[in-house]
Amino acid sequence: MEELTTRIREVHPYDLPEIVVLPIVGGDEDYLEWISESVRKSLGSHQQIYEDA
Repeated sequence: MEELTTRIREVHPYDLPEIVVLPIVGGDEDYLEWISESVRKSLGSHQQIYEDA
C-alpha cells in the first residue's frame, strides 16, 4: 500500500488526495466482475506494486 500511496501522491494534482482502503464485502455480481476485469487489464507491468500493497 505504501508504494501505491507514494505513486498516487506523485501524480495527483491535489495537495492531499483521498486515499483510503476499504474491504468489498458484497455487491452486484455483474458489477464486481466488471471491476475485477477492469483491474486485471489495467495492472499490466504494475501488478507487483498492487500485490505487495
